[in-house]
Amino acid sequence: MKVRQMALRLDRAHKEKSKLEEENNKLRTELSKYSNKTIDLEQKLERTSLALEEKKENDPEHSKKLRKEIEQYIKEIDKCIERLKNS
Repeated sequence: MKVRQMALRLDRAHKEKSKLEEENNKLRTELSKYSNKTIDLEQKLERTSLALEEKKENDPEHSKKLRKEIEQYIKEIDKCIERLKNS
């Protein structure tokens, strides 16, 4: 009787372990996705910042547009960072 109970507990533990490993893999994949998105957004931000500096003196209207884009990228990066922290 005790051997059966231990066998059942062991079986449940193995199932729980498999479930947790699957969840862990899913979370790692999601983390990787958000990390890649953050890197992409940082690169876009860098390119936009450089473009802004080049155009800043010549075209103030274009400069405002680029500033808005930068602000949007920063918001998206902040969201990704927040998701990474919560994962």
